[in-house]
Amino acid sequence: MAQYPEGLNQENFIHEQDKTENRFRILVVDDDENVREVLADLLLLEGHEVLLAEDGEKALLIFEQEEPDLIITDLGMPGISGWEVSQKVKSMRPSIKVIVISGWGATLEKDQIERNFVDQVLPKPFHLEQVKNTIAQVMSKL
Repeated sequence: MAQYPEGLNQENFIHEQDKTENRFRILVVDDDENVREVLADLLLLEGHEVLLAEDGEKALLIFEQEEPDLIITDLGMPGISGWEVSQKVKSMRPSIKVIVISGWGATLEKDQIERNFVDQVLPKPFHLEQVKNTIAQVMSKL
C-alpha cells in the first residue's frame, strides 16, 4: 500500500504512467474542487503528472515532499493565498515555476506579480490551449 505524507491521502496524487519529454510534475492548488478537477483532467490529457491540494497549507506540505516542477495556484484562497504560496516555495527553491490563476487576472499589476515571484498569470475562465501555452511559456524559461 502506498505511503502518503501525514495529512494527505491518495486523492492528493494523480499519477500519469507514461511521462515523456516536456511533461512535468505539476502541483495544482485551488480551494474549488471543480477547478482542481478540470485542471487535473486537462493536464493528464497532456501527459503530465498531477498533484492536488485544496489549500495553501497542504500545497506547501506536498511541495516539500514531492518536488513538483511547476505550481499552478489559485490566487484567492482562505488561509494561505496564492501570493503566499508563491513567496514560500520560491524562498525554498527559487527555480520553481509558479503560475497563478485568477478571475482578477487582467487587473493584477505587474509590480504586484513580480513582488510575489509569480512567473505568469492565467486568467479565469481558461481553456486547454491557454493552459498549454502558459505552461510551455513558463517552462521554456528553465
